[in-house]
Amino acid sequence: MLRFLRMLISVVSITYTAKFFGVSVEKDMWVLASTFISTLISMFWGPLDEIFRTKFIYIKEEEGETIAIDKAASLVGFIFSVTLVMGVIIGFLHEPIANLITSNMTSGSASILGKLLICLIPSLLITELTNISISVLNAYEVYYLPEIVAFLSGILNIIAVIFFAPLIGIYALLIAQYFGIVFLLVLIIHFLHLKNIPLWDRIFQYNIHDAWSFVVFSLPLFFPYFVGQLNTFVQKYLAGVLGSGIISSVDYASQFMTILQSVLTSVLTTVMLPILSKDYITHDMNDFGHTLKENFKMCMIIYAMAAIFMIGATTPLCTFFFHRGKVSYEALQLIINLTRCFGFAFIGVFMYLMAGTSLMANNKRKIYASIGVANQLVVLAFNIVFVRILGVYIFPLSLGLVHLVSGLIMFYKLDIENKKGIFVFYLKGIVVVIGISSIYAIANSASVVEHSFIALIINLGTLAISVPLMAWLIGFNVRNMILKVYQNTIAKIG
Repeated sequence: MLRFLRMLISVVSITYTAKFFGVSVEKDMWVLASTFISTLISMFWGPLDEIFRTKFIYIKEEEGETIAIDKAASLVGFIFSVTLVMGVIIGFLHEPIANLITSNMTSGSASILGKLLICLIPSLLITELTNISISVLNAYEVYYLPEIVAFLSGILNIIAVIFFAPLIGIYALLIAQYFGIVFLLVLIIHFLHLKNIPLWDRIFQYNIHDAWSFVVFSLPLFFPYFVGQLNTFVQKYLAGVLGSGIISSVDYASQFMTILQSVLTSVLTTVMLPILSKDYITHDMNDFGHTLKENFKMCMIIYAMAAIFMIGATTPLCTFFFHRGKVSYEALQLIINLTRCFGFAFIGVFMYLMAGTSLMANNKRKIYASIGVANQLVVLAFNIVFVRILGVYIFPLSLGLVHLVSGLIMFYKLDIENKKGIFVFYLKGIVVVIGISSIYAIANSASVVEHSFIALIINLGTLAISVPLMAWLIGFNVRNMILKVYQNTIAKIG
């Protein structure tokens, strides 16, 4: 529920961003600057954030809680020092960095990007200190408080944008971001204090050896993170080379796909992965195949509902969320086309997520990691080679095709029975989704409803018919799923 609310806040935030800043050079440079900073954070510290809980619990069990906290505090001190040095380097080199990145972009871009980079330097430290602090709370099985605080931080961010955007333009996004991340960090520190976790005691006197033990543990993840983040940033750069406003258009258009991917990833990691892992450990491969097929069906229905809007009702969807303020009709058409393309591209992403999660449960994590890195490198190469030929549409095209091929390779590597049956179901499901979405697309193009909100409500209402129809066509029993969820809820209450 909290995850859903945070996604809702994210959509509202993007809507107001489109209203006040549209598709402009300033908005492009904001996306580029914030992506540059987040890329650095993820490249350097993403692996540490991911493995911290596992390593901390291991040290806690082997050496005791006091030593575990001491080593975690040393890690925080190490992160503080290195990030501080990174910030100083960016401060001195912000102009050359901005000039290099914008060398093939619109005149005046370098000046805007340089100023934004300088202003965003403190966020390097604040964001990563927040991330590692949340990891510490998670290690103590505190999950909901950070989520609640992050949700409140998102609301604060939106309020700041609405208030400051008319006054200071693009820098309102900067103020809004700092309102959100500082508020989040302060409250997370407060929760650490309440739980009596002295995480900040060694911030200036840390033990490099203690901190290094975490770094060494996370080393296998550094290259995959590096490639993934490099791919993200290069895509933004290539979009900027194509012209003013293109970065913003791609950013807006990919939002719905990002939300869909987040929803499916959450379902797969919290529902499917634990069950499949249990089936693998107990050598019950018949149940493994059955569970995989049932989750294929459930996730296909989730994708189908999203595809109805991303592919079928794209025009009213994008018009309602993005045709505001400074977004022109021409820019809106590009966003609509790209959103539809990303909707189709998710066919490949769907297979990649399903097969990848299954491969991890099948105890083939090294194969999964290797294919994942290769996948990112091929997408990166495709974007660089074909961006001048296919323009902005290379981004959804490369994403969909490469993820589809990678997903099929991972699916082939699975040691399960009835792979052919599951694959045939996947093809059948995709045909159903595209077919129903196409009917929606034709109906929406012929619609006489002028107001986008009313059109969306009508499309939403028809889900009562289309979802059961799609479920029946792909062989998914919605009634059984609802009963199972109801019984589990009653059991938890009881």
